[in-house]
Amino acid sequence: MMMKSIKSLLFSKSFGYIDLLFTLLIIIILIDQPNVCWSRMVDKKIYHQIPVQNFCFLRFNATNQIGCSDSKFGNEGLIKIINNDNDLNEIKNGHMAYVPVITSKQFNYTTLMAFKKSDNVAGVIVCDNGRPEWGFSSDHSCPNQLFDLYTNDNEYGFCRKIQWNKPNKQHYDNGLLFEHWPFPIFFIRNQNDIDWLLNKTDEHQNWPKLAAEFTAQMHGAVDSITCTRRSILSQNSWFSLMPTTYCEPLGGINIYTHTFDLNNLKTIPDNSVIVLSTRLDTFSMFDQLAPGADSVMSSLITTLAIAQLLYRPEIQTKLINTINQRSLLIALFDGEAFDYIGSSSAAFQMKNQIFPLPRNNSVEKSLQFNIDKIYQWIEFEQIGPHEISDKLDLYLHKNPGTTDSQQLINIIQMESKNFNDLQINETPNDMPLPPSSIQSFLKMRKNIEHVVVTNHRNEFINKYYNSFFDDGSDIMNSKDFKQSYLQRIKSIATLYSRVIYRSLTNEQLDLKEEASDELISMLMECFLYNSNCKLFSNILQSVNKTIESNDDDDDENNQIEPPYPSYVSVYQADPRTKILRQYIKRILNYYSGQNMNVSSSDECISMARSDHLHTYIWQMGEKNKGDCMRSNVFTVDCLSPAFDSQTLDIRKSYVDQNEYAIWTESKWDSVNLRIFVQPNPWQKYFIFIFGLFISIIFSTLFFFFKHNFDDYFESTIDTPNCNLTPESTDNNSENVVDNQNIIVQT
Repeated sequence: MMMKSIKSLLFSKSFGYIDLLFTLLIIIILIDQPNVCWSRMVDKKIYHQIPVQNFCFLRFNATNQIGCSDSKFGNEGLIKIINNDNDLNEIKNGHMAYVPVITSKQFNYTTLMAFKKSDNVAGVIVCDNGRPEWGFSSDHSCPNQLFDLYTNDNEYGFCRKIQWNKPNKQHYDNGLLFEHWPFPIFFIRNQNDIDWLLNKTDEHQNWPKLAAEFTAQMHGAVDSITCTRRSILSQNSWFSLMPTTYCEPLGGINIYTHTFDLNNLKTIPDNSVIVLSTRLDTFSMFDQLAPGADSVMSSLITTLAIAQLLYRPEIQTKLINTINQRSLLIALFDGEAFDYIGSSSAAFQMKNQIFPLPRNNSVEKSLQFNIDKIYQWIEFEQIGPHEISDKLDLYLHKNPGTTDSQQLINIIQMESKNFNDLQINETPNDMPLPPSSIQSFLKMRKNIEHVVVTNHRNEFINKYYNSFFDDGSDIMNSKDFKQSYLQRIKSIATLYSRVIYRSLTNEQLDLKEEASDELISMLMECFLYNSNCKLFSNILQSVNKTIESNDDDDDENNQIEPPYPSYVSVYQADPRTKILRQYIKRILNYYSGQNMNVSSSDECISMARSDHLHTYIWQMGEKNKGDCMRSNVFTVDCLSPAFDSQTLDIRKSYVDQNEYAIWTESKWDSVNLRIFVQPNPWQKYFIFIFGLFISIIFSTLFFFFKHNFDDYFESTIDTPNCNLTPESTDNNSENVVDNQNIIVQT
């Protein structure tokens, strides 16, 4: 009956072309009903999704945009494995879009510039196959050159005296990060994904070939000033139905601890505070890939080991009750890789008498701490050994022409005599400071007694400075190198603990007091090898996550996770993006704090509510029973002073004077990489032309038969039985009356 109705409808004179298509669609759905449920799997049948965690994205400063951008509608092209110059020439001279696939050892300025000059590159895939032996750095040859102490100095400015991040003959292209690349660049680390991609590409050497589709749309554009203005207009406009943030300022968390007796101290004397500082951050071109093994972690591990040694109860008591009223401030600055965001923020606060030391309540004024309070400054910048050796050379840098630092240098030289594995060297008086946080403070007060401690005299010996290759793999993959590294870091931490102790108390620290091997070993594992380490997953947690404790280092239940990135990220971002800072705060709190010996976390929280001068954190501790640790650790959100911290608008006066940097990061949506098989373009043209030809033929036939319906088809309209003659028993007699000749008379 249904087929009869459809047949009647099809041959109706009022039936149109659109009606025909709609009817055919209904028929197909009815016939192929079971396949409708499978329609969601079509995408998976066509595309192979490769998970991407590390990709290049856009950042902005006052004048430029740097990093990678994508087409609004996505980029796609044929995959081309780059093995030699002939493959590069094929892309340059080709007539279609390509997606070059290169190894991490091929990833350099020369290769990317060749892609940039070609209009045929839709995106780049970088497969991890280790780091190049000749080195790689994505930073300038003169890091932070626009906002350092010597920017306006004709002798030292822009590294005229020393090129710190000096390019070598084989890799002359530092500054890769500071270029704009008009195509997405994705970094693949998973070996299974790399093998699959290479195998599939090999299978499709001829048509149909393998192709890739990128999606990595960046919302920001132009520069920080333009992008910030657009964001603020969108957020505050009354006619904006969907407020959009196009970019956000970079900003981090400065972490401090001190020995001030805030309960009883009325004022901090001038020239009484010894500052021990280091940086917290590095960067690379790719998101979530900024390990900073030597750039950051060597100094950070040493600083944390010093804090653990000096805050031992029997030593800390002497530091607080010093006769000469000197105090210690440990400062970990964030955002230093981007023109000293953390240190410039702290220096700005000290200059304007708003440095936020803890206070009892919001009404009470905090103790004033400014630059005049600083007595000495010791800073660590890249101090780790780069090879197995029995002795490590360390260099003491100071600002050219200064004589104020000689007393501190003499103390270091004197204490170092007890260390046979360290060689302390003083740099010449006419040598400028390497990139360091102290420069932000020397801009405001030149006569601070200071030293910057490094493992290099002139240019960096770290060949992978501020890059994703600075991962410490050479250290952690060699048992001998790991042990040698640990012993050198231990010696440095012990030496400078004694230096600080002598400067604070005018006494010598007991020679039996040494930095902890166990702590340094745990920090090396957590920062350089496995973020799912015992220190992070058990000791520092607020709750006990372990069911059964197992001291075996090869515990199969503990999955190895990559180290957390040390990239600064955006200001006041989701805490999950700054998890490394949270762990560093907890490390300082646990190893520099005092156990309050309470039995529950509720008691610990209650104590924290009544005492705002200290930090209380409930941590499981080494015994996994729970400890309420009270410490002097506090954190301060850091943002370039060129931004208003409330509105995040740009203070134009600071930008015009080139006093502070304005770094922002673009917002983006989802990032995807899909692989699919693409047929020969001529095949697509043939299918299109053939389909067009078939459509024309059938459309012509349809309209022809529609207009000549009566000549080729009999009517199939159902009518009642209107026979006027009685039914005849004779089969040969005519008993059917022509319906068209019936005339009804009334």
